This record gives sequence, C-alpha cells and structure tokens, in this order.
Amino acid sequence: MNTRLLQRFAAHPAALPALFGLAVILLFALLGQALSPFNPVLADPHAQLLPPMWQPGGVSAHPLGTDDLGRDMLSRLLHGARLTMGSATLAMLLALAIGVVLGSIAALSRGLVELLLKRLMDVLLAFPSLLLAILLALVLGSGMTVSVIAVAVALVPHFFRASHDGLHEELGKDYVAAAKLDGAGATSLYLQTLLPNIAAPIVVRITLAFSTAVLDIAALGFLGLGAAAPIPEWGNLLASAHDFIQVAPWTVTLPGLAILLTVLCANLVGDALRDAVNPRGANP
Repeated sequence: MNTRLLQRFAAHPAALPALFGLAVILLFALLGQALSPFNPVLADPHAQLLPPMWQPGGVSAHPLGTDDLGRDMLSRLLHGARLTMGSATLAMLLALAIGVVLGSIAALSRGLVELLLKRLMDVLLAFPSLLLAILLALVLGSGMTVSVIAVAVALVPHFFRASHDGLHEELGKDYVAAAKLDGAGATSLYLQTLLPNIAAPIVVRITLAFSTAVLDIAALGFLGLGAAAPIPEWGNLLASAHDFIQVAPWTVTLPGLAILLTVLCANLVGDALRDAVNPRGANP
C-alpha cells in the first residue's frame, strides 16, 4: 500500500482506534497462556460463581470472577482468545490461498474452466457464510479442525470474487499489453505485475473475512459443532454459561463482549481500508 493509501486510511475517524484495539486483542491472544493466572480448565469447588472484583463478593484473585465450576474467567477468556482468533486466522488464510488460486485460474484461463468455477462459487455465495459453515460441520462432524475447514470453505467464494474481478479489470489495461509486448512471461506477468495491483482489495477482504471467521467459529462453538467442553473457546464459553445468565451474568457477558469487540474492531479496520482503496465508495 502506498503512502497516499495509508494517509486516507489514517484519516478515517475510526481507523486508528479500531486498529489499536484489534492489535491489543491480538496481543492478548498471543500472550494469553503467559498472562493467565490460573489453569483455564481447572475447577475449584470453593470458588464457584464468584462475581468480578468490582462487584460485592468479588475477590482480587479472580478479577473477572469465576464460572459455575470455579474456573477463572480471565484465564478462560485469554485462552479462548488464542483458540478463537487462531482458528479464525487459520480459516481465513486457508480460504485466502484457495480463493486467490481458483480466482486466478478462472480469470487467466477463461472459457469453460472460468464458467464452471464461477457457477460453483455463485452456488456457495447463495448461502450465508454461517449457514454454509453449519451445513458443512453437520456433514463432516464436530471439532475445532472441522470448524476451521467449514469456515474456510464458506469464505473461499469471497476471495475468489475479489481476485477474479480484480484480475479481469487489470487484464484489460494497457500496461498488461505493453508488458506482453516487452516479452514478459505468463508467470512473471502474474507475480510481478498483476498480483501486486490486486493486493489492495484482497487486503480489504482479509480484514472483513477475519471478522466473519471469528463470528462463525464462535457460533459453531456455541452450537456444539466446534470446540467441545472443557476447551475454553469463546463460543463454547457462551454455550456452557447461558443457563446462568440471571444468577451469574458475567459468565455470558464477558465472552460476548470479547466477540463483539473483536468483530467490531476488525470490521471498522476493514471499512477504513475499503474507503481508502475506493475513495468514492465503490466495492472492492
């Protein structure tokens, strides 16, 4: 991204606060194991449903309280950040690789191959990403690995469209014809000329896909199709605590806020990048 693009990104009112917030959340995810004061799966029958330390009955040893089994909420949230965001990142990267490769093949090959790939992606795009991920998880089974694969497959069409449409637009420009006349090979033309020029819309898609992946991973965990108890994944934390929403609301509110803030920051960063890439508001 060039200097002007970065300036337009920084000029967005929510860009820098959202980027800072996302960086802090990612830092907590990376350092969660080192920062956790307790074992996230170790139950303590003498500390069940302790409220956060700022509420009556709270203790400083458990600043965010405990759940129904006496497990420290701060430790579980920190470990959950690593699991949820790590799984979302893995799913997003897998979808990025597959989507860009298929989109490039379709745009460069044309003909029947392009038609078949476009129709396949149109079918997948007809389903909301979460619904498609749920259907795939039901077919493949439950578990973190399956949820990553299901979410990745649901995100592939978005990267396919970004790369395919971007390459189609670039292939019609004069500099591509000039590069061919200069003797540029197909591989060098793609890697050195075309791919860098479609990088900006793909980066925008990465941020938006990451927020979708976080939400979908958590949703699969909440529905019992992702991480299984006692793994402290954010969606699984919500599922195991919904029965205590009235007696211990912090057990539901805290993981819900973690998901909300992560998705909100990622979406705001994505919106700012989209506005920077397309100042007039055109879709990437």
